[in-house]
Amino acid sequence: MQLEKGVQKAQKNGTTSLQHFHKADYHVLPYKDKSFDVFWSLESIEHSDDVPTFIREAHRVLKPGGRMVIAATFKGETPPSDKQKYQLEVGHRVAGVFNNFRTAQEVTDLITDAGFNRVANTDDTHLVMRSSNQMDFMCRLGLPEARFVHNIGLISQTMVDNTAWGTYQKGLFKSGVTSYNIISATKV
Repeated sequence: MQLEKGVQKAQKNGTTSLQHFHKADYHVLPYKDKSFDVFWSLESIEHSDDVPTFIREAHRVLKPGGRMVIAATFKGETPPSDKQKYQLEVGHRVAGVFNNFRTAQEVTDLITDAGFNRVANTDDTHLVMRSSNQMDFMCRLGLPEARFVHNIGLISQTMVDNTAWGTYQKGLFKSGVTSYNIISATKV
């Protein structure tokens, strides 16, 4: 769906000659070695089942001097309570996130091990709290209705869980169980 919307937006803006859209597995990218100047990953590494392969593929397709930027939710420094473990399980179930959940520092170490240099890791959790608060507010309003509509058979439990997941993210960030980091690195 995102791919289709991207194509439609490019057509609407008359920029199709400047952009190319491809659907691919980011663990096995269909591009030649040293094809790109920038590898940008926005909130996708947390869906990876194999983070080291994800990073090696980024390294492979980048030209020397190319930059990788990852902005994502990572495992925080605070161990989760049983309740928070359940919340993370809901996130995994409905959004496919946290398959291979690592801290930003662990990912930074993998990036260095893959041959990148000038690796920077910035915790920007405070920058996502406004949108996290808004999502929490909207999902709290919608959760009772989602439960009711599910109970009468009109929506799936997954839809209810997805709404609940929207209420969990704020608390996970605030408690330090998760963090939002931007990691950048340069291919040598």
